[in-house]
Amino acid sequence: MTGGLKKMGETEKGYLVVAEDLSALGGLSTTAAYPILAAQDVPVALLPTGIMSTQSEGFGVPVKLATASWIAATLKHWQDQHVPLHGALLGYIDSEEVSKILHAFLTKVPLKLVIIDPVLADEGLFYPELTANQVHRTIKLLRHADFSTPNVTEACFLTGERYLEKPTVMQQKQLLQKIQLLMKPTGRAVITGIRTDDRIGCAWLENGEVKHFFLPQMKGHFYGSGDAFAAVLTGQLWNGASLTQAVCTATQVTYNALQQVVHAKSPRQYGLKIAPLIRELLTKKQK
Repeated sequence: MTGGLKKMGETEKGYLVVAEDLSALGGLSTTAAYPILAAQDVPVALLPTGIMSTQSEGFGVPVKLATASWIAATLKHWQDQHVPLHGALLGYIDSEEVSKILHAFLTKVPLKLVIIDPVLADEGLFYPELTANQVHRTIKLLRHADFSTPNVTEACFLTGERYLEKPTVMQQKQLLQKIQLLMKPTGRAVITGIRTDDRIGCAWLENGEVKHFFLPQMKGHFYGSGDAFAAVLTGQLWNGASLTQAVCTATQVTYNALQQVVHAKSPRQYGLKIAPLIRELLTKKQK
């Protein structure tokens, strides 16, 4: 698959299943993905992979509500009612049971577009309460992926490579090739968080060569940036953009949202400011 879905009417496109955690506080995970996708006219069917009082970092140990049994019953209900499910975006999943349910769903239901954001680690470390077991579960899900968006750490962990803070272009190419071997035969990977001395951006393969889209680097860690990037990218692909178009748009829009956080001096553990991001997407749609 070289790009997203071909132009279709809303009924033909059906619904995009969004399976990631729901953080009750801040602009990240499902709370960010849903409005971002809605702003791009993507009909969404939500499957919270867990309900959390906060995200897993910056607020101590969050209060969690397991959703595995609800997800299984909901998928059955949708299928019984013949709800047209034509795509899926998978993000943070910290439950083995939920992973198994979603793997069975992806195996059984033919979808036109599957994007997997393998949210499990960053800056060389697993996220709190996640372990190497998450890598194995994610690899099973990746077999169904048309597109995947690991950051540098996740790309290294998924391919069994040692962590590379600043992989060379050759190392990036090898990581991309190895990730794509874990995906569908036509799967395409995009590695986020590629850093040079003063820039940050994405890397992907186009006709066997590494392509980049870089922007000036901002200091520090931004929670929720990957969630927003994956949601924008998914919306662009859903609406027929090529991978290159989708990556460039998603990188620029997410970067602009991060600048809003910097300018407002907002506490970063609360995620992104979603309203400016939505306004930018709506403005782009009107042009």
